[in-house]
Amino acid sequence: MRSLSCRIAIILAALVFILAVVAGVVLGAENGPGTTADPAVARSYLEEVAGRRLGELEAQVALAKQKVEELQQTLAALQKMLE
Repeated sequence: MRSLSCRIAIILAALVFILAVVAGVVLGAENGPGTTADPAVARSYLEEVAGRRLGELEAQVALAKQKVEELQQTLAALQKMLE
């Protein structure tokens, strides 16, 4: 009789543990990282990183435009030499 009550107690303890884990996962998913309640990354950090990267890209575009202008001037000079 005692071993039967021990088995029942172990089974009940396992069920309570499983229910607690499932409830924690379900309730934690609502407010876990990556949700609107708790974003994985702060908006200010994203804005800072995006702004920095945008500045780098704008500098690269400006440099490319400058090189295009220089090449156009060189081409124009070479065309005048051929005339």
